[in-house]
Amino acid sequence: MKIPVKFQKNIKYLALLYYFIHTPFGIRMSPKRIKKIQNKKLKKIIKIAYETEFYRPKFDAAGITPADIQTVDDLVKIPVLTRTEYRDYINHRINEAPEKYEGWVKVETSGSTGIPLELWFTPSEHAVMHAKAFRAYRHNGFHFIYQSLLSLTHNMKPTHSLIKKSGLFRMYKASALDEPATMVEKLNRIKPDVLSANLSNIVVMMKHAEDHHTKLFQPKLVAVISEVLTQRIYEMMKEHFGDCMIDKYGCIETGLLAYTLKGDISKYNFINEYNAFIVLDDQMRPADNGNIYITSLFQRGFPLINYQLGDRVETRVENGERIITKIYGRSNDLIKYSDGTSVTFHPLERIMSSIPCFAQFRFIQEDYENLTFVLVKRAGVSLSNEEIEKELLQFVKKHLPEKGLQYHFLWVDEIPVEKNGKIRTLISKVP
Repeated sequence: MKIPVKFQKNIKYLALLYYFIHTPFGIRMSPKRIKKIQNKKLKKIIKIAYETEFYRPKFDAAGITPADIQTVDDLVKIPVLTRTEYRDYINHRINEAPEKYEGWVKVETSGSTGIPLELWFTPSEHAVMHAKAFRAYRHNGFHFIYQSLLSLTHNMKPTHSLIKKSGLFRMYKASALDEPATMVEKLNRIKPDVLSANLSNIVVMMKHAEDHHTKLFQPKLVAVISEVLTQRIYEMMKEHFGDCMIDKYGCIETGLLAYTLKGDISKYNFINEYNAFIVLDDQMRPADNGNIYITSLFQRGFPLINYQLGDRVETRVENGERIITKIYGRSNDLIKYSDGTSVTFHPLERIMSSIPCFAQFRFIQEDYENLTFVLVKRAGVSLSNEEIEKELLQFVKKHLPEKGLQYHFLWVDEIPVEKNGKIRTLISKVP
């Protein structure tokens, strides 16, 4: 029976509450139990994928059937999935039968790696993603019933749910596009138990505090995501917040994947019940260190199998379980101005999402006076380069401070991948 759309939002949050309640049991499961759950879920996902017009040719080309995939170790037999392939697969299905996806949750992103992506999830899948996001907090002692969380985000849409209306969970949002002074003021005023933000936002807040001799409120937990948490920044964070940091690792395609525990950034706790991963070297052979590929064990609407994240990782086997020990992911720089101020990637993300003309993009700041937009036009766009540049400049003036930067445009056919497997979107050469 199809559930009316007007009821699906509450059902999503009821499902979310169910996952919250069961989270502690997942944390304490043995590697043997986890592997059994992974294999059972994987078989179901593989059967669903094999019946689609997208995955069947991949399986046939590799000479395999669902019978050949019995455990997560068998994932190495399946061809990898690129971001472009997955995007085109989703777009084709949506355009073919849009009415089928009425009531699904749509998530749009301009693409932190420079490639736009539109994703669709069933309400229950979205609930799992929310639950995974809070797994890291639960494992680090956060109790959503009576503690509070402040999230620095560029998604400022108001949320209304049964949980929030009950008053059991206090979640606050602040815009990641705010000035550092505003972020600091909100942190110090709200005094949350948990602060969640992109690493760049934490960095600009710490710099503002140091420049203005302001003390930052110290939450019980500071959770960072989206960029590499280096030892240098980790030590800087300890000076401002104490040793309460955790690093979260994930992607918009399937949500949180792994996280560290307070006081230890030497290994990541992978959320095995909902995702699996393999690591391949540059010759596509299984390896301890190399490129990571993700398989979702809960997304049945648009299966995600051996998805190429673009990150390189180091791993080791511990008690029969493969553990991620280091992640070499994308590390966003900041746009820096001659007066000592800076802004993060988020204003640029908002600018680029306003103009759906690009297949890829990159920003390079050569010095305090020059910022270059490196652009790859999406196929089929009728606007000329000059027309797009004119529209871009209008959004730039709206979202970026006017502090002497000159803007330049460089049109290319493709932006190559970096050595770390990512396409860095914002590169600053300013020291």
